[in-house]
Amino acid sequence: MRRFSTAAAKALAALRRVDDPLLRKTTRPRDVVSTGLAEVSPRPDGSLAVSLDVRTAAHPRARDVAEACSAAIEHSGCGGVEVDVTLRASGFGAAVGAADGLARVRSCVAVASCKGGVGKSTVCANLAFALAAKGARVGVVDADVHGPSVPTLLGLEDATVEASPAGGGLALPVEHRGVRFASAGFANVRSASGGGALRGPLAGRVAQGLFSRTDWGELDYLLVDLPPGVGDVTLAVCAEVAVEGAVLVTTPSRLARADVVRGLALQDELGVPTLAVVENMAV
Repeated sequence: MRRFSTAAAKALAALRRVDDPLLRKTTRPRDVVSTGLAEVSPRPDGSLAVSLDVRTAAHPRARDVAEACSAAIEHSGCGGVEVDVTLRASGFGAAVGAADGLARVRSCVAVASCKGGVGKSTVCANLAFALAAKGARVGVVDADVHGPSVPTLLGLEDATVEASPAGGGLALPVEHRGVRFASAGFANVRSASGGGALRGPLAGRVAQGLFSRTDWGELDYLLVDLPPGVGDVTLAVCAEVAVEGAVLVTTPSRLARADVVRGLALQDELGVPTLAVVENMAV
């Protein structure tokens, strides 16, 4: 036991010299032990197991961090104790919502504009595909229930949703290029809702249903393509799920920028931090 304790102490000391490269250099602490990414556990055979949890499968330097941990322990002088480093991604924390379909969704990010026609849906789709290409499990909610864009944008006008094997009135999202989508514009969803005009409170409930009545499965990121403007749908979404941050999309137009300023004020009121502002269609 003493030998293990000494080896574990040396391993932890070595891991404290390995930093997460995604954290800013001014961030303190940024090593994998202090930030809770790495844990050292004993095994019955006397070896050590090092678990490295990078939170998301889309961490672009995950393999580099794992190799750095292995190298640091190898040179720590653990005295012949076998060490196995495993990499995992458990998500950022608790589920983003209480509904059954959201139970395994770990992070929700909104993509908003407050101004129509600035390319918000395109930015949202491209962001989803980029995250999926890095290995993340990604879903997209097309929350613009008045004018859903995803089916047309992706050529999925005739796509239909199917009932989930999990039951409970849940539906499976439509999967396209490795990303899961829910939209009021899919054929059988559109026909079920009548396809007519939706008053404010009803529009909010329809948008909430895209979250709560979809069986999303295991997701690292759920992106929300919010409708333009500030209204019932945006408020309903923030009431349904815990939105961890927002990406705002604008253009060089003064009018679009003015609307983005209004959007920033709403996000501050709702306690949603702004992660980035994308100036689309810029030269």
